[in-house]
Amino acid sequence: MKISNEKFLKSIRLFQIILFLIMSTGIIYLLLTEKNAQTWNYIILIVAVYLLINVFLHIKKYLYISFEDDGKFLIIKFFNSFILNSGKRKIRIPKNSLVKYELKKTPLHQDLILFVNTQNGLAKYPPLSLSGLNQKEIKELTEFFDSLTKKQ
Repeated sequence: MKISNEKFLKSIRLFQIILFLIMSTGIIYLLLTEKNAQTWNYIILIVAVYLLINVFLHIKKYLYISFEDDGKFLIIKFFNSFILNSGKRKIRIPKNSLVKYELKKTPLHQDLILFVNTQNGLAKYPPLSLSGLNQKEIKELTEFFDSLTKKQ
């Protein structure tokens, strides 16, 4: 099994770049052609709309996320799609140590929380946002985790 939202993440990044170019072009056009008091109001409006869209994308918690089944291990690769991301991360979980999982829904995104057995007891991984996955991929993922947790 392999699930990845790479194409979706590329479309989000492309959207952010195009949005920035439109904003920059609009501001440059206003500065070069308009010479009145309204110019600054328009510039502030353009920047505010740009920032609001980016804040919304940040709140949605879009992650690049990839799930791979490599036999004995479940490999999860992820990183934030926001322009100022915190780097790539990778989790490698032995499938026999996975105890349960939870899907936690909020109005703007859905998180996956994994629980595994360790030498020190039950460990809970930090939530992974599934906002970048479509419903079919989430269903496939839940069926996979259901099959893993029922074996134990």
